[in-house]
Amino acid sequence: MILVADYQSLHINCGGQDVTIKNTKYEGDRFAGNGATLNYPGGTNWGFISTGDFMDDGGGNDNGYTLSTNHTSFMNFPELYSTARASPLVLTYNGYCLENGNYTVNLHFAEISFNDDELYNRVGRRIFNIYVQGRLEQKDFNIREEANGTGKVIIKRFNATVANNTLEIRLYWAGKGTVYIPKTGNYGPLISAISVSDQIVTAFDLQQKGNLMDLVDENLANEFNKKEAERMIKVALLSCNATPSLRPTMTEVVSMLEEQTDIQDVISDPSIYNGDLQLKPLEDQSSTGSSTQKFSSDQTSLLRSTTSAHDLYSINSESIRGLTSAHDLYPLSSNTISLNQKDSSSISHHSS
Repeated sequence: MILVADYQSLHINCGGQDVTIKNTKYEGDRFAGNGATLNYPGGTNWGFISTGDFMDDGGGNDNGYTLSTNHTSFMNFPELYSTARASPLVLTYNGYCLENGNYTVNLHFAEISFNDDELYNRVGRRIFNIYVQGRLEQKDFNIREEANGTGKVIIKRFNATVANNTLEIRLYWAGKGTVYIPKTGNYGPLISAISVSDQIVTAFDLQQKGNLMDLVDENLANEFNKKEAERMIKVALLSCNATPSLRPTMTEVVSMLEEQTDIQDVISDPSIYNGDLQLKPLEDQSSTGSSTQKFSSDQTSLLRSTTSAHDLYSINSESIRGLTSAHDLYPLSSNTISLNQKDSSSISHHSS
């Protein structure tokens, strides 16, 4: 059997059932049940491995591998965060058949095992390490501490490079934190959901939302020229087009970077995209009456033949095969995003 690398995203509802949020389906892994397991469900491009046993619980924590809660008053999208998968030692999710390239990895957490409303639970601490592609991304991660309370959502965003069509996300308990709260055998990594998307798609989506600066390394703080950074990102998006005839020439790139030529924004017409993220030739857009015109260094604008109602390129995740990831749950404004407001009106729930 030959596996074809044609996926550019994956979405998992850890410990729960299938859930659709903003037209994005998060596939549930609840079918795998409890205990140490290796499970790669058919019809998906992911699987997971859970190792270890809650040996000090006297057999009373057999259901500790999948958790759920009714305390969802502080959560956006409670059907995603009211369940979670845990492990007493190592929990590893693997994505496969991914196209090689750079990806944005969003790990969704909410501490639902402890409850700050109960005095005894307030001293509970869950601490574990986060690895992405074998690299330690965060040591001694504490969900409750970073989310500023229990039952609250925290999303950790990391960048990852896929070079062999596979992605590994590993959560590892190194023996830190409490083990008896709220009951014996309550420890180890816990995660609510995973969403992974190609960074090009993420970049197009952020441009559409007017949040291009979210692509800039937050460690730079304000020590860079925002106008120049935005110009460079826009030119990069034009230049990464999969259709060579629609890319600007080097002369045009230099001209745009030197502000001699205006950079047009992305077109909002979703029909311009075909199934594999390539832009269709503009001459195919009979509905707009547009025709293809190759970039030329003496042009004062890019593709003057496009109608004034649209900018140059467009992104719409629903028109991209297997790419529902262009719309994540929340706008990405930092490496760590904390969301504590309730708004579940946009969720529709589908049983697996």
